[in-house]
Order: sequence, then C-alpha cells, then structure tokens
Amino acid sequence: MSVRETTWRGLPALALQGGGRTAILGLVGGQLASLCFDGEEINPLWQPTWPAADPTTLDRHGLEVYGGGPDAPLLAAACGSFLCCDHFGPPAPGSGGSTHGEAAITHYVVSALDEATVVLSARLDRAALEVHRRFTWVGEALELATTVRHQGSSPRVLDWCEHTTLGGAFLDTAAFTAAVDRVVASPWSGSRFPGQACGADLDPTTALAMPGPAAQPWGDLVAARVAGGWWKVCSQSHRLTCTFDPEDWPWLTVWTEHRSRTNSPWQGRERARGMELSTKPFPEAEPPPERRRHWLGRPVETAIPPDTAITRRLRFQWEHA
Repeated sequence: MSVRETTWRGLPALALQGGGRTAILGLVGGQLASLCFDGEEINPLWQPTWPAADPTTLDRHGLEVYGGGPDAPLLAAACGSFLCCDHFGPPAPGSGGSTHGEAAITHYVVSALDEATVVLSARLDRAALEVHRRFTWVGEALELATTVRHQGSSPRVLDWCEHTTLGGAFLDTAAFTAAVDRVVASPWSGSRFPGQACGADLDPTTALAMPGPAAQPWGDLVAARVAGGWWKVCSQSHRLTCTFDPEDWPWLTVWTEHRSRTNSPWQGRERARGMELSTKPFPEAEPPPERRRHWLGRPVETAIPPDTAITRRLRFQWEHA
C-alpha cells in the first residue's frame, strides 16, 4: 500500500494504492475521482469531456466556459464521487452560492496520512462546517468515512448527499440494481416518464436502466426509497458495489444524462449516471411543505446537534465480473 502526489485532470490529487487497485483523490472538492485496477484503464467513475479548472480561481468570464450561473463552479472541477453538504441542489435564490454547496468545490488539505489511509479536511466558510473525508483500504474495498462537525450553539439542519457519478465505457453494458422498495417520479422525470406527477410510482427496472450508447438523447431524475444498504452496477467485465448504512441515507436519487444537455459545457456529449445517496429525495433548494420533513415514510432532513460531529461511511468494492 502506498500514497503519492499526482494530478488529475490538471488539478492536484493523491493516488492511494492498495489491494491491487488505485484510488485517485482530488484535493479540489475532496472527491474520489478514479478507481481502477493497477495496470488497467477502465474507470467506473464519470470523467467529463470538458477540461477541468479550479473554480476558486475563475472570474466571471472563466465561469461562462462552464455555463455560468450556480452550476458553473461545480462543473469546473467535479468528477467521480463527491460530497454535497449543507445543501443538495441549487442554492437558495439570491444567496450567491453554488449548486450542491461548498464541499464539492473547496480546497482540501491532507490532515492525516499513512500508507493505507488519507484524510482530507476542509472548512466550509459559508456553511460554518468542518468536513473530514477519510479514505482507507479495507482489504480490497475502499472505505470513505465523512465527518461533518458543527460548532454552533443550536442544532444544524442540513442536506447530506454522497454524489457518486458513473460514466465512460463501463456504462455501455452496465446493469443497475439496488436495495430499494419504491421508485417515484420527480418534477424533472424526463422523457421516459411523460406526464407522471411527482411521487407517482415507477417501474424500478425501467427507472434504473441506463440507455445504450446508440439510444436517442434523453435525461431524467427519479428518487428511490432505500430499503437496504447497497447498490450495484455490473458490466460485462467489471462490477462496482457500494455498501452503506441505510439509516444514514434513506434516499437514492438516480440521475441519468444521455447526451440530452446541449448547452455549455455539456454540448450533447455526456453519458453519466448518478447514484446519489441522500438525506432527501430530490436536489431542491426548498422542498415544498409536503416533503419538507418526512415523505413516503422516510425522513427528508438531518440535523447535527450543537458542537458535535457526525460520521457516515460507505464502501466501494471494484471487482472483475
């Protein structure tokens, strides 16, 4: 096992090697950028076709390359699996924040390091939170343990999503399964589910299916109610399994992009699937009253007590099929 400095998509990163696999950890956004077998190129995690940039260094004109608006800082650097903390979705109107919050775009520093473990830490200034992301090899699995600390004097309600996005050739033959007991339409359910009201039940097999490379462009977003602690993706050659505590994330938000977004920087080229473990079903700035605290028998918010830290864990197992 070993750790070395590297770059990924032109940004600073660390390579954490163990169990015959290498994980790339991005220091901008604290992301799991890549997970590969040593000596192989196939990576299940999404790598955008556009060049990356440090969002903290971009001026208005630089952000326009990534479409401008609140999505632009996120799109400048995001890939793979990243943290949405404080909020999951667009910022509150007029707040000046970025989509999915600061955790995905801020700079992280290495706060602990050994041959099998890296801890990346950051202070979220706008959210007034501390974040520590601990990556460690546990046998052949990569464990990601995220700790969020709130130092205020009253409970802090926040969104928490582990936004894992898959892409590349791995998706071409991928079949998705998950321990969910209900899949429902969102306000943005897309062309596969025309006319379905938010919360309408959908066929899970259809909702989890990824279109083939030659399919017509489309995109959608649905929510799955978590019933157990795993989701899995199998291709002809590889398998990725994510395991977690279902009490931590009662929702799995399933986002599919198949060349439907034609604006900058998407340009109709991207194929991506988000398997987003979340404390709420949809990435909304402000959920409507009917799904503000509980919905369909599940909570939709989480709170951190005063001067307290909470840790949540998931594991990724990357295997040959």
